[in-house]
Amino acid sequence: MWWAILALLILVPLTLWIFSLPDRHSPGEAGKSKIVVARPPEIAPVELLQIAPERARAINAAIPFAKGPLVRALPYYFGRKNADFERARDCLASAAWYEAGDDAAGERSVAQVVLNRLMHPAFPKTVCGVVFQGEDRTTGCQFTFTCDGSLMRRSPSEKAWERAQSIAELALRGVVDPSVGLATHYHTDWVVPNWSGSLDKIAQIGSHLFFRFRGFWGQRAALRRPPPLPEPLISKLATLSPIHAPIGNGAFVMPKPNDADILALVDRLQKLGPNHPAPVPLQQTANGPVNLKGNSLAASDKSKGLFALTLDLNRAPGSYVLVARSLCGDRSRCTVLGWRRGASPSNIGEFRARQGSALFSYRLTAKGEEKSLWDCREMPRPDGQCMPGTSPSDPQSPQNGD
Repeated sequence: MWWAILALLILVPLTLWIFSLPDRHSPGEAGKSKIVVARPPEIAPVELLQIAPERARAINAAIPFAKGPLVRALPYYFGRKNADFERARDCLASAAWYEAGDDAAGERSVAQVVLNRLMHPAFPKTVCGVVFQGEDRTTGCQFTFTCDGSLMRRSPSEKAWERAQSIAELALRGVVDPSVGLATHYHTDWVVPNWSGSLDKIAQIGSHLFFRFRGFWGQRAALRRPPPLPEPLISKLATLSPIHAPIGNGAFVMPKPNDADILALVDRLQKLGPNHPAPVPLQQTANGPVNLKGNSLAASDKSKGLFALTLDLNRAPGSYVLVARSLCGDRSRCTVLGWRRGASPSNIGEFRARQGSALFSYRLTAKGEEKSLWDCREMPRPDGQCMPGTSPSDPQSPQNGD
């Protein structure tokens, strides 16, 4: 009989456990024992509630931080350094600087959010695609600077841009900023975006609040390294990043591009005078990007001999004449205007409208006459070489800093 008692002791608990399981054939109970992961959340255009900053700060302060530790994000490794890497680096650097300003800690946190988005199924699968998502809208883009005109109004200093590029490059090499965890969203504390109430607040850095998705899509398990795809060319970044300039937009190079040779040419030109024929022939190539130590071609209409330059203001002012002559080649008529970074036209249609803000102009007439002028508030030159109203001796000339 002992074996019968033992069998009952085993079978009875087992039977009770089986009957306690959900009925797999019951429509009301089906799936309760399974974890069902829906499609990734949809990313809607960003809208801000129309409320005063003080009210926004009160609303944001009332939102509690999510419980639990701040989970470190996955490192992201872009791969070998090539043109796609450089495009990704400069897209990431632009987001870091325009969103966080010249602040290293803020730039690192922004770069981490971009890469968290890159590895999340809800967002585009390239770095530039993430940063410039919705940039074609007038409002509602994912990163405000890409659609509010900031790229035209302001630009980083050379030092600030190099630091942003360095931060971006480290992030693409696998360096993780742990301060924002798995955040895919952020905003300043004086605004309330349409999505803030649907996400978990997980970190605050200065005036910036950071958020992640709720549930599975806010967990580290949701992140995946995307397949390698070509980084898109972002024409809006061309003035900051030559690697984003349209291919073939500048079909010339200096014959000897090192500094010593270029400065020697400038020196000879300055001794002969700015409107004298070039001291040596300037060769042109049939293709290839601009290679002039920071100068770049913003727009052109080669059929009309119109060229818009973005100037490297660290260059000797006389060197712009060499660049202009190289661009004009053997044309009988030609006009070259140069602007500071961020002010040059993005297309030839804006060429005439923006000529009043140009810092340098070169004109070649049908008679073969040349005329080169500079904005002497920015680049001191003899009076005869100054644009109207910019000569120091002109009483109408505004002074620097006014």
